[in-house]
Amino acid sequence: MPRLKGELRTELDNVRRSFGQYSRHSTTFEFRGFRFLATGGESVGSVPTDLYDSISRLHAVGALGAAGFVPVDVDGPDDEAPGALDPPGA
Repeated sequence: MPRLKGELRTELDNVRRSFGQYSRHSTTFEFRGFRFLATGGESVGSVPTDLYDSISRLHAVGALGAAGFVPVDVDGPDDEAPGALDPPGA
């Protein structure tokens, strides 16, 4: 368990450093009251970036949700409700 905690802490540090820091692997931006951190690749296939790996691992164990992150899939289902990105109370 201590080893897993250490690995997850390292992954979280990778994500934390990405906010507000220029990288060719990610970008941060604000939209409709939310702050986004985006990373990915040009096509489906192998892992596009190290940051993507960190986000994926943290999401898999529920750590991103616990930290207040809300996952958004830009290739979401066609029947996704309009306004899903509106801030609460909007």
